[in-house]
Parts: sequence; structure tokens; C-alpha cells
Amino acid sequence: MAMSEEQLIRMQRKLPKHRNRVAAYHFQLPAYMRMIHRFNAAKPSPIMNSYMVVHLEALMDLLSKVADFDGYQPPAHDEFDLRQLDVAFCFGCNHCNKTGFNARQVLEHVMNDDHPELPGYAKGKLKHFRQKTMDRYDAFLFRKKEIMASNDVSLHVLDRMIDFSLTTKSFLKMTSRFLSSLDILERAPSTIIARGVLDLLDSIDALLTTSKCVQSIPEFHSITHQIVTGEMKFVSKGKAFSDVHGALEHAVFEAGLRQAPAERNIFSLPQMVNKNPPQCLPNFAVPPPFLPAIQMMPPPPMMSASMVQVGVNMQVLNLAAHHHHQQQQQQNFRMQQIHQQQQHLLFNPSLVRMGPNVPSQPQVAQQHMAYQQRTGAVQLPPLNQSGAVGCPALNRCLINFLEQPQLDSLIENGNVLIHFDKSSVIPSEIISALKEVAPAARVECFGAKVSGIGYEDENVNLYVDNAKHPKTSDNVKEMFETLQRFFVANGDEWTIQNIHDADIRTHLTVKNNCENVCCRITFASEIYCYNTKLIRYYAETFPMYQKLCYFVQEFVKLIDIDLHCYIIVVLVLFYMQKRDYLPTVAQLQSRITEEIYNGHWLINFESRKPEKLKLKQMEMNLRNMATDFFLFYGKQFSFQESVVCPQIGLAINRSDFLPENMWRMSLKRYKAYVEECVASDSAERRDNFPQFDLTPMCVQDPLELTSNIAALVSSTDTGIFVNMCKLAYEFYVNNP
Repeated sequence: MAMSEEQLIRMQRKLPKHRNRVAAYHFQLPAYMRMIHRFNAAKPSPIMNSYMVVHLEALMDLLSKVADFDGYQPPAHDEFDLRQLDVAFCFGCNHCNKTGFNARQVLEHVMNDDHPELPGYAKGKLKHFRQKTMDRYDAFLFRKKEIMASNDVSLHVLDRMIDFSLTTKSFLKMTSRFLSSLDILERAPSTIIARGVLDLLDSIDALLTTSKCVQSIPEFHSITHQIVTGEMKFVSKGKAFSDVHGALEHAVFEAGLRQAPAERNIFSLPQMVNKNPPQCLPNFAVPPPFLPAIQMMPPPPMMSASMVQVGVNMQVLNLAAHHHHQQQQQQNFRMQQIHQQQQHLLFNPSLVRMGPNVPSQPQVAQQHMAYQQRTGAVQLPPLNQSGAVGCPALNRCLINFLEQPQLDSLIENGNVLIHFDKSSVIPSEIISALKEVAPAARVECFGAKVSGIGYEDENVNLYVDNAKHPKTSDNVKEMFETLQRFFVANGDEWTIQNIHDADIRTHLTVKNNCENVCCRITFASEIYCYNTKLIRYYAETFPMYQKLCYFVQEFVKLIDIDLHCYIIVVLVLFYMQKRDYLPTVAQLQSRITEEIYNGHWLINFESRKPEKLKLKQMEMNLRNMATDFFLFYGKQFSFQESVVCPQIGLAINRSDFLPENMWRMSLKRYKAYVEECVASDSAERRDNFPQFDLTPMCVQDPLELTSNIAALVSSTDTGIFVNMCKLAYEFYVNNP
């Protein structure tokens, strides 16, 4: 496909960046080679966990692509063999630029040491960071001891593992970008890179053969992804640089290498690219002489939580006490809905919310009357402690969980999964595969896994945007077929598991064999990305919200009801809005300068800071918050009468959603939408526009107001949830 003149100009402007990236790889490759040699030389054998193994296998896959080129070219003017120069990676503080110590010490330095040389605004920024990170830092200190004790490793070995894991993830990205730049420049690697890559592949293979692999623990992954607050720095001839190009300049200059500045590459610059003067580094074998020994303040109190992860070997509740005719009734009810069973689209975007068979206004009224007649005879099961008909009891597993919920591992792992797009090469490979048909394509991760409340075993949802609006079926078909050919051609790396062709809502599910991750790729999922961003905002800004979400998810697993995790996080969100602990979605959307719409619905919002919102002081004790949550849904809120509406943080009477009662609807956005559709000149739109569906449990989506995300929750599961909340509340009250 021919490129326009504007695209050619834009491409020309980016060429120097890609040349610099290729030249920089001559520095990064030997630097990583030195680190892997040091790690491999550990005695009696190096220690890794499966997270590190997965990253190394992904790196070997990329390096194999470099080694599999048909031919190589001699080094260009801007490429020199730097393997014999004094080059290395190191870590440094982002606030004061001190370097020369490992990643763990960077963290302790940032969290505990004074920074008297910082200006006032920088001190305020550091103070805010410490306040936000202190809980996670406490968990880090506790997990560090747990990891060392459970795996019988010393602090020195743990430091080496952390540094090697961080460096490997960084070098994985460098290699992916190097390949991308080679492709754009339409050139092959140099012979220097080819030799280095082959040597590195042998070193990685030897490391995987000789290393000792310990049990995978999410806490270690958390240390290497989220906690470390320093950054990778580049060292050349005893001087540290924040930018690789500055280190390259210095290395070439010190080596006495000269070359023509014809291509305006990084070596032609007349001065260092770093704004600050270079910083002399010590020999890494001894403590840094340019810094006084880091004076560590007494650490904060250690967390006393156990490391056991709930739900791994947990027995589920037995519901065999149900009466036979009630089992048959529940089975019949589920069989009536099995043909339309689906997850909420935030986590399963392949299914269409607004299908062609949308009920008309009279049909909605009839459905509501039928629902009231159906549910009139369905009373909530009696409250009891012994497990009467229709109501499971608080068994020993559930009581143990209520007494001592172990959530630290889940929370830390959830915080790690947020950074999936940064630690994985999958998005960049998809963008590279689409470069011919969609040069401006971008890939965005969404769904439960990356929202801050997800689990490791969940799929990753990827939204592919070609920057063309509105999207057409031809655009989507072109991208879909291109990706399909790419996955088939690279069958050793990718496995196609499912293909669903549905116009612009076409999607496919693939598995990346290198990272062992299943991905659902969609092309019309922008609203779901904003749903994920919204939940992530609440989880990152209000840690208690994240903790309570995980608590209720584990609670629902133990009572064995079909309540999807997105429903749970919205129920928790609504409860905390009712208590004025969290802002409503309408508050977050009230001051945005540029509005983004998806159909009729405003989907973007402003990530406002808690201190700028008029909120109540949040209870920081999980048991107290859980008790109040169970009180709210067990005794105060009525699913039979009200709709959960997180858009405005109010419980709306379900009858207000009937067309004849729209005049009293307090949700202005939904009311305006209905009035606009009713007044439409199109008869089809007047009679068939999507409306909110009334079901036993009504939970409105925070952004798409016609969507009832709990539409498939049965009256039986609704009743069990309410009664178990009552039981849990009374348990907490009677066992303070």
C-alpha cells in the first residue's frame, strides 16, 4: 500500500530515532551479556523462579529472530564493537540521581533517607509518593523475609535475583524495539550483533540448564515489577548516564573512535545529551565511595499477615442440603437462560450488548409485570446458622476466612498484573504485524486482569485501534485477516484458539506460547478500556477499595454462587459511594475539558485526587469495612425494589425505569437518552432503542447506562448472596 507524502515525511523524521536505537543495541547487548555471566557464575548454582524463566524464554525467542536473518551487514558508521569497553547497567534513585547500589537498596533509600538537596516542590512530590506507597512498602519488607525464609536464600542472593529480573525485563523491551527499528530501516543486523546474539543464546541456555528453580511466588514478582522506584542507568568508563545515547557518546569518545557525522547520528552531537554532568561510579566490588553509607531509618512495623493464598486448596461449600424440587426449579430456570448465558462485556467483549432483538417499550413493561409475578412467590430463604433449605450455612472454611482473610498475596499480584502491557512483548508484536495495513495502530490492554482487582489465570483482553473513526467493517476485516495470517505464519509462537466473525465486533482468541498467555483480541472495545481505567483509578487511588474487592470476591467463591467479578467490584464501588468514601462517576466526569463519547454515553473521566474531593474519612480496618458492607447488602439495600447506580451513587427505584415513569427518573443522562429516542423521527428507533433490562439483580454499568451487568444473575443466587451477607454480618457482630 503506497504511503502518502505526509506519511513519508513523518517516517523520515523518525529515521534518526531508529538509527540511534540500532546503534544503542551495540551497547546494551554486551552490557546484558556481562550481567548474565555474573549471574550464571553464582555458586553453587543461580536461583530463579518461573517468572524469570518465562522472561528468559521470551527473550530467547526474540534473539532467535535476530539470529535467523538470511544475511548480515558490516557495521555501519554509527555501530562499533563496545564489548571490550567498560559498559554495564546499574540502578539509581529517580529523585536525587544517586547511583551505584542495587535495586533493593534504591527502594530503601527512597523510602527512608532524607533528601536535603532536593528543592521544595521535589520534596513535596517525594513525600506524596511515600504516603501512597507506604502500605506496599510494609508488605515488601514482610515478603522479603518470607521469601528468604521459605526458599532458604540470603539477602545477597535475593538482591541478585531482583537485579537480574529487572534487567532481563528491560533488555527484553530493548530487543523488541531493536527488531522493530531494523524492520522500519529495512536492514539486517550487523555481524557484530549476530556474534553477540549467538553467544548470548548459549549463555541463556546454559543458565536455564544449571539454575535452580524455586517455587513461583507473586510477591517476588511484585518486588520486580512494582516496588522498585529507581531506574536503569548506563555506565561507561566509570561514569553513569540516565540516557543510553550519552553513555554511547562517552564510550566512543574515550575509545578514541571517530566517524563522519553524515547521518546525524548520536555520535555526531558536539556535547553530552545529559543535562547534568556525568557522575563518577565506583568499582562495583566495593561500596560506592562517592556516597556516604546509606543511613537507614528504622523500618516501619512489619505486617503480620500470613503468606497463605486463599482459594488455592480451599474446599467449596456443599449445597447438597437443598430440597429436590428446589434443585429442579433452579435447573429449569438456568436451562431457560442457557442460550443467552454470557459474561459482562468488560471481560468478554465478543458478545454484543445491543443486539438486533431489542425489546420495545410495551415489551419492557410486560417483562416487568411478568418479573413481579414470577418473583412474588420467590421469597428469600430463611436466615439461619445451620443450613436450612435454600440457605447454605457458615461452614468452617467460610468462618476461617471471615476470621483471618489472607489477601496480601492477591493484592500484590493484582498490582503486578496492572503492568502487563509494559512487561510483555505481545502488544508490540501485534503492532508490528499490522504496520502495513494500519501504520497508526495501537494496542491497549483491558479487562479484569489489568484493572487492579484481577487474578493471574485470567485472559488478557487487547483492543486494537487503527485510529480511524468511525470504524467500518472493511477496516476491521483487513486488520483481522492480517493478524490471522501473522498467527498462522508464526504457528510455533502463536496458537489460534477461537475465531468469531461478527462485523466490527469480530474477535479472535490466541495463545502466546512464549509467555503462556491467552489473549482475546477485539477491534471495537473502546468503552471497555475506559471501564478498566475507571476501576483501576479507584483501586490505585483508594487501596481499601481494592482490598475490599478481593475480600468480597473470595467470599463469593466460598458461598459458591454465580456472581461475576465485575458485578462484585461495582457492588463494592456502590457501597463505598453510599458511605461517601468514594466519588461517583458523575463527579469524575463533571470537570473534564474534552468529552469522549461512545455512542450516547460519555466514557472518559478525570482522575481526581482524594484531597480535592469532599469525602468522608475512610475506615482503614478491613474487618470493620467488611462488617459494614455485609450490613448494607444484607439488611439495608433491597434488590427487589432498587437498582444499583454507580453513575450517581444512588439507589433508583426499579419502577422508575419503566417508560411511563421516566418523568421521575433521577439519572439525567439516561432520561435524556430515552427522551431523545422517543422523540426520534425514525419509527424503528422509537420502538427498538436499547433500554435497561429489569431482572432479579439490577446493577447498572458505570458508563454504559443501558447495560444491566447482573442481568443473568438468578433470583436464587441473589437470595443466597443477601442471606449470606446477613449471616456474615451477624457473625462479625457476635464475634468481635
